[in-house]
Amino acid sequence: MANPKLLKAIKAKNDEWITMWPDIAAELPNYKDQLKGKRILCPCDWDASYNEKFFYLKGKIKKKLSSTNCNFLKFLISHAEDYKIKSITASGYDPKKKKGTKFEDIDYSKYDLIITNPPFSIFEEFINTLVKNKKNFLVIGPTFALSYKNIIAHFLKKKISIGYAKQLSGFVSRSGKTFMANTPEGSNARACLWYTNLKLDYSRRNLILTESYSNKKYQKFYNFNGINVDKVKNIPYNFKGIMGVPITFLRKFNPYQFELLGTGVQAKKTKRWSGDKAMLWTEKNGKPDKAPFERLLIKNKKI
Repeated sequence: MANPKLLKAIKAKNDEWITMWPDIAAELPNYKDQLKGKRILCPCDWDASYNEKFFYLKGKIKKKLSSTNCNFLKFLISHAEDYKIKSITASGYDPKKKKGTKFEDIDYSKYDLIITNPPFSIFEEFINTLVKNKKNFLVIGPTFALSYKNIIAHFLKKKISIGYAKQLSGFVSRSGKTFMANTPEGSNARACLWYTNLKLDYSRRNLILTESYSNKKYQKFYNFNGINVDKVKNIPYNFKGIMGVPITFLRKFNPYQFELLGTGVQAKKTKRWSGDKAMLWTEKNGKPDKAPFERLLIKNKKI
């Protein structure tokens, strides 16, 4: 379930928040080698400088850091020499003044890698644009974006993955007010992730399975040949068939450990039941009962 405050802000398109330095400093070093020689763009930086402008080029700072409150730019420029980054550019668009460069109008051929925290109200459209332009990216998005049709499709086509951090620690508003920070790990308030198509070290994401399969413990789907698993931690280590798991499984997905087959929407209906096309169904008291949430269909590749 998503944080109500987050949803309200997204609906009102009041979702321009500054990423906190500790979150950036914890995630970006994991990709140090992949930043070497790259022309990096940080769009969606709704700053005083709306049009695309160089902040760093060929070893020289072209624009003072004091002119931006974007922590991405500050971190990248402070590490540009060590990471051997070629250039760092920022761009933005002010919808009120209608000034600047919209993300969909950027000439992405000038850049190799996109790093940013886009407004969540345009997150799906933003990711679609980056995929369409075949750009590498490392961006922040809400956990519930995993349920978006196009985002799921990108996962199935192996065009996107979840980064290393479990979740973010929070954000800071333009006025300096901390938002969604200092809440317990695993809480809905901090349900934001890194989305990327950069290479990941999947050896750091090997899901240890401790549950054993039994007919009594795991319910079979009424309209599909597979079993329902309500929690990722309950995935059985000894089941060879298809399992329907929560979409949050993508946070721990290792393509060397599991095969990602599709979603409940894509599960074929059987003649036995011709119910809702968009859901898998379980059985309750001898009658079909709709699964409470969407399910990803997976198989264990190590059995």
